Amino acid sequence: MKRVLIKAPINSYEGAQMQIEAGAGEFYAGFEYDFRMGKGLTFSGRAIKSCFDKRKTVLTYEDFKKSVDLAHQNGVLVELVANVPSINDSEFISKNSIRENYLDYVKRGIDAGVDRVIVGDLGNLLYLKEKGIHTPITVSTFLACMNKASIRFFEDLGVEKIVLPHPFSLAEIKELAQNTTLKVEIFGHFGCSFLEGTCGLLHLNNEHLQTGIPCRAKYRVRKTGEVINILDVNEDCSLCNLDKIMETGVDSIKTIGRDLDPLFMASITAAYSLAIELFLQGKSKEEVLGQIKEELDFGYWEDVFCNGNRCKYIDYKYNI
Repeated sequence: MKRVLIKAPINSYEGAQMQIEAGAGEFYAGFEYDFRMGKGLTFSGRAIKSCFDKRKTVLTYEDFKKSVDLAHQNGVLVELVANVPSINDSEFISKNSIRENYLDYVKRGIDAGVDRVIVGDLGNLLYLKEKGIHTPITVSTFLACMNKASIRFFEDLGVEKIVLPHPFSLAEIKELAQNTTLKVEIFGHFGCSFLEGTCGLLHLNNEHLQTGIPCRAKYRVRKTGEVINILDVNEDCSLCNLDKIMETGVDSIKTIGRDLDPLFMASITAAYSLAIELFLQGKSKEEVLGQIKEELDFGYWEDVFCNGNRCKYIDYKYNI
């Protein structure tokens, strides 16, 4: 059984402090940057503010640098989120060129000391390589790395880590993770319902139109009148299957929530961190859950995830 790192989101320096205390092994974050691609969309692939409570999804640059320093003091890695799905590849040269500003954003993140850069567009990846960026690259789930052939493609490009899309079984994850030299990451908690690389309901629509999360919404079926979350095919929680995940060979699990309350996200990290330690000690699932319930406030978790059957990686039933 392999120890996995928890890669947690941060949107403030205080959030970084909380996540370190909770046991995160990696952070991912973006920072405020003057150039925005219309309506507040940032190079981090998110609008600068959440559609839920207008919470900022990125840090100030000064707090970003402080968070990187704090992370490294505590042996925690930091990944810069630069996974905006696409960039205008016009070749005109001007101070307002999107690509020039994207490159400057990445360089400023590197200057702050990040360990990797998360890239979500193949053109951007090649562009960074062309411009001599040598900081390790993490391939975002936006690039939909679905099989051994696509993994070999990114191996040849010299990236360091891939983030697998959501709709995989544990057997499929194990097959991919054990047949690559790259680090492999999967989503451990929360996430999108579909393949982000082909999805038309991404953050651009969600946060600009303030519609909430369309794929998680409930819709009235015209023929029957039934109100159902008909588009929602993703589960949320992998806590009970964490021991099986640790046997697949993946290096890290990612939790989602750059737009959420830092204290809430740190509580999720704390639960996973405790579970990892207990599974490494050889505890059974029942023993792990029992101890988590003793040490943490688990009522919300049971109400939302357990009673709602929001369990990841148990018996994946959706076809791509």
